[in-house]
Amino acid sequence: MHEALRCYHAGAYRAAIVLSFACAFDYLRRSFEELLASGGGSKALREAFNKVREKFEAQDAYERQLLDVAASAGSVTPEERKRINALFDFRNLAAHPSGYPGTAEDARAVITTLIDVLLAKPVLLGVSELEGLLGRLQTKGFFPETELQKVAEVVAHEMKRIHSTAHAALVAKLFARQEALVSTPSYGAGHVERTNVRRFISGLWRSASSLKPLLLTRLERLAEKPETSVDLREILLEAPELFSALTILTRRRVLDYARSVADTMDGWPLLFALVQADVLQQDERDFLINSSPSLASALPLGHALTLDWPELRQRAIAGTLHRVGSSNFYTGRAAINAIQELPPEQAQQFDDRAQAEYVLQIAKAARNTTEPARTMVLNDGLGSRASFLDGFTRVLDAHAKQVLEEGSCWKEVAQLLLASGRTDSIQALLSQTANHKAEEHVGAETFALLISECPEAATAAQARLKALEANPG
Repeated sequence: MHEALRCYHAGAYRAAIVLSFACAFDYLRRSFEELLASGGGSKALREAFNKVREKFEAQDAYERQLLDVAASAGSVTPEERKRINALFDFRNLAAHPSGYPGTAEDARAVITTLIDVLLAKPVLLGVSELEGLLGRLQTKGFFPETELQKVAEVVAHEMKRIHSTAHAALVAKLFARQEALVSTPSYGAGHVERTNVRRFISGLWRSASSLKPLLLTRLERLAEKPETSVDLREILLEAPELFSALTILTRRRVLDYARSVADTMDGWPLLFALVQADVLQQDERDFLINSSPSLASALPLGHALTLDWPELRQRAIAGTLHRVGSSNFYTGRAAINAIQELPPEQAQQFDDRAQAEYVLQIAKAARNTTEPARTMVLNDGLGSRASFLDGFTRVLDAHAKQVLEEGSCWKEVAQLLLASGRTDSIQALLSQTANHKAEEHVGAETFALLISECPEAATAAQARLKALEANPG
C-alpha cells in the first residue's frame, strides 16, 4: 500500500488504483491461507478457497472469486461486497489501455474503501462458518489440556477468528448442540462432542466477558430440565465462580440436587468445588449442613479438611472416626487409611478428644472383626498417627474416670499401645486405672498383659500412682 500511496502523491492515479487492489487482495488471500492453515473454516470453505489458490498460482484473475469466498464465509458483509464490486470497474479501466485518465477522487475512493473494508481488520468467519467449528468439537484432541485456563485460551484463540456479529449465533448453536446430545452414552464420539461443547461454554464464560449475559440466560435454562441440568453441574465443576452469577432459584436447584446425591460422584465433587471457590452464602451453607446429614461423611476427609468451613470439617472428622470403629472391615479400613494418609497440617486439626477417640475406635474395630483382620489392625499400631497417643494420654489424665468407664475395648487398646511402643501412655493407663479403681472396666487380663509385656512401664506406673494419691487434685 505504500507504493500505491507514493503513486497517488506523484499524480499516477491509475497506478495507485491498480497497486491498491493488488495489495488488498493479496492481504485477503494470505489471511485466508493463514486462517485455514491454523484449522479454522469448514470443509466447503477449504474447497472453495483451493479453487482460488489454483487461479492465483496459474496467474489468472482470482479477485472476484476470492471476494465471493470471503462473503460466503461472512468475512465481508453483503453491503461491503457491493462496495468492492463497484470498484472493479475502476481497477479494470486503470489496468488496461482504455483511455481512462484516472483522477485523484477515484484513486482516493478506491484506496480508502479497500483500507476500510479489507486492510484495516483481520479476516474473520461469520455465521455460515460456525458449523465448521462445531464439527471440530467432535474431535478428541480439540482441547489438548482440560484445566479451565488452558481451555479458555483455546476458546479465545477460536473466537478471534469469528466475527463479533456471529458470537450470539455461536452461543445459540452451542446450547442447541448441547441439548441435542443429552441422550448420548458416556463413551464414544457423542460423549467426546458433548464434553467439548460443555468445555467450550466454560471457556467462553472465562474468556469472553461481553457474552456473559447471554451465556447466563442459557445456563439458567439448563437447570430447569433434569436431562440438561447435568451439563450445568459439569460446567460449574469446571468454572465454579459462575455459581455467583446465577439467580437464587437456580442456585437452590443446583444445591438441592447436589445435596440429594452428596455421597455420590455426582454430588460431593460439585459441593467441594463450590465451597472451595467460596461462592456459597452462609444461608446456603446452613441449608446444606442441616438438610444433608451425610454431607460431611460424603466428602473425602482430605478434601473436607482443606475447606474454610469449620463446622463441616468437625463433622467430617467425627464421621470418619465413627467409621473407623465399623464392624465392616473394609469400611473401617478405608476410614483408617483416610486418617493415616493425611498430611501433618491436616492431622493437626484433630484435637485431643478426636485423637483419643481415634485410638478407642481402632480398638473397637479390632474387637468387631475376626482374624486375620483383627491382628492386621492391631499389629499396625497407629502408624503415621502415633502422635495421636499424646492426645489420648492427655485426655486419659484429664478425664480418667469418664474415659475408663465408657471405654469397652481396653485389651485391644493395650495391644495398640504395645505395638506403638508408647511406654508413657501405658504408664498413664495403668496408674489411672489403679487410681480410680477401674480394674473391672479395664479388665484383669489387660492389666496382666501390660505388666508382662512392659514391666518398666508398670514400675513407672507405681511411682506415678503414688504421686497421684499424694496430689489427688
